[in-house]
Amino acid sequence: MNLNGSVAIILIAGNCALLLLLLSKNFDNLDVSTAQKEISRPNVDGRNIYVTENIIKCGEKNDKVTEWSLLYTDSNGGNQYGCKAVELLNWALALRSKEKKITSQNGEDGVLIEIFEKIGTKFKYFVEFGVEDGSQCNTRVFREQYGWKGAMFDNMHSNPTIGLHKTAMWVENVVQKFQEVAVPQQFDLLSVDTDFADFWLLREILQAGYSPRVIIVEVNVAPGPFASFTVPLERAKAHDMWHGNRWFGSSILALSKLVHAFGYQLLYVESKVVNAIFVKSSEINNIDLARVAWQRQLFEGLGYGIAHKPDDENRPFVHICQRLPCNSSNDW
Repeated sequence: MNLNGSVAIILIAGNCALLLLLLSKNFDNLDVSTAQKEISRPNVDGRNIYVTENIIKCGEKNDKVTEWSLLYTDSNGGNQYGCKAVELLNWALALRSKEKKITSQNGEDGVLIEIFEKIGTKFKYFVEFGVEDGSQCNTRVFREQYGWKGAMFDNMHSNPTIGLHKTAMWVENVVQKFQEVAVPQQFDLLSVDTDFADFWLLREILQAGYSPRVIIVEVNVAPGPFASFTVPLERAKAHDMWHGNRWFGSSILALSKLVHAFGYQLLYVESKVVNAIFVKSSEINNIDLARVAWQRQLFEGLGYGIAHKPDDENRPFVHICQRLPCNSSNDW
């Protein structure tokens, strides 16, 4: 598993668009430098790329548009994707407007609908756990309005008519529970929200060969945007649970590093900063949006984790590299 590398980021703030190239072997010690430079040559696919305010454009230059170079590179300086990447990036940046609280907590289902309209559906199958009675969850809209089927799990509720199974999901049994209800290896959507051990549960699922096209998982912003922290595996295996404070779950960056090793990348974090959405890179032509769509506003103001009280017992998070192999290769 490759868990350290380099990343290029677009930061959007008000009327200012900054293209930043972040180069570091350690994401917790980022060396940030600007990568803005005017260019007079066309982009690789024949069209120029422009940035004006917070909109990135491809096409003909006019008096109201400032022209900038836009770098889409891997750690070796390759992969300059051109306007195709810019158009996809603009789509990703516009996902905020697609939030709709249909049956989800914070408008996640509206964004998920937009994502599947973009990449299409293949299996019409979902898995979600931590759904309570299933009335408010991320997958209900797909079951009721789009004809999907799937499996849901909760430790307090059961409803066979909607595929809801009463069971607690732990690190040691999650794969077994998937097998018991015949979850297919490939499916469209996985939603994970147990309030505590999501990082380790997700790792077990992906290591077992399950390959959802889209993953949505609860995040904790309390450790900060550049912290690769999660709750300790030992506490997850001891069936520890959320105590109503900031000691729970995993940071966005920790989850990003985990899923990247399995071919996923960060696509979106909803406006309440409670859930992050990851997509298989192959579903978006392997264009690395995670490097260029890291928006500043995702970490401004109070996020879900920060809104909770501090942990009175000061229980520690762990850096994921204490438990997983990390090296300096590209891993965003």
